Amino acid sequence: MTKLGAIDVEVISLGIAKNGTFDERDIARSDLKRLGVGRIMDLLASLKDQRLLEQNKDGSFSVTGIARDALQDVKTDIKVKILQLLEKKPNSIEEISNALGKHHQEVLDEIKELRRDGLVLMSPLYIDGKLLKYYEILPDGIESIKTKTNTADASKEQIGNIMGIIDEIARDVESGSAGEKTIKKINRLKREIDSLL
Repeated sequence: MTKLGAIDVEVISLGIAKNGTFDERDIARSDLKRLGVGRIMDLLASLKDQRLLEQNKDGSFSVTGIARDALQDVKTDIKVKILQLLEKKPNSIEEISNALGKHHQEVLDEIKELRRDGLVLMSPLYIDGKLLKYYEILPDGIESIKTKTNTADASKEQIGNIMGIIDEIARDVESGSAGEKTIKKINRLKREIDSLL
């Protein structure tokens, strides 16, 4: 996930919840109004500079593909994405669903598993006289993100090594020089693949 602050996530989530496009009226009706006009303007300008938002001719804003990928990357496990969101700030199921573009029930099922694994805590909060369930990350959840991120980085490096060896073998075959060296490369390739399994 691209490094986004908690408020960045709120803005992008608002845009996603509004089918990708939002304007000042949507901001005024959201919790973001607490920030004040100056801070909101700075935030929108910063998100535009990072190419996470685009300003439309009518003054509205559209969420870019980069921003969607930051929150909704299909290659990243949904549990990891939930933990990454909760690392920034506590969220309700609805906020998580909107941010990740996932169905409410799917997020709820994942949250139940994260709670069962001791990675997430549910805290009841009274907001505007209503009892709401907010979820926050626990220390084990933070540790889990670090472990999964390090594992993913290691896997990418190993895949890069594998692709390099395959390229070498392909060059050997194309040049007609395949022989003992190529067999050694194939054995190296097997070891790299075994280390991923």
